[in-house]
Amino acid sequence: MKAGEHIVTIKVYEKEEGVENTTNNGYVEYAINIKQIPTNLEIAFENKELEPGTTLNVKAILHDQTGENIPSTAIITIKITKIKF
Repeated sequence: MKAGEHIVTIKVYEKEEGVENTTNNGYVEYAINIKQIPTNLEIAFENKELEPGTTLNVKAILHDQTGENIPSTAIITIKITKIKF
């Protein structure tokens, strides 16, 4: 469910066997708050290749349970494992 405040309606009624109409009924509405739960971290590099001495631009995007972006700050460590000459 999407994060945020939602209104939930609970309806209760009494019905006799063999009778179409309900004899007693009532309802109540509650406000519930759904929290954003981080489920996916997307890391996007501006360029696939990088020349020595140039700047690498990276963006980290955190997504919640519905795929919505979560505004946040990320600290990323990049380790180079393969150098192509």
